[in-house]
Amino acid sequence: APPAKPAAQVILWANETAPLLATWQYGLGRAVAYTSDATGRWGKSWVQWEEFPKFWAQAVRWTILERPDTALQARVTQ
Repeated sequence: APPAKPAAQVILWANETAPLLATWQYGLGRAVAYTSDATGRWGKSWVQWEEFPKFWAQAVRWTILERPDTALQARVTQ
């Protein structure tokens, strides 16, 4: 896995040198990087964890700055 960006805060490490989950501020925005998959291929127990959907909802919500003076809307389609 590539190293974390210099300004990133690594939340989880896959091993001593490979970041698994990192966050950082970029200008006025925020970013989250997860360097595995969010399916059962690598983390079957994690995907089956009852808080798994809540974890991802919170991760995405963290990237969205709440500004009452904007008409920004987010929409996800599959």
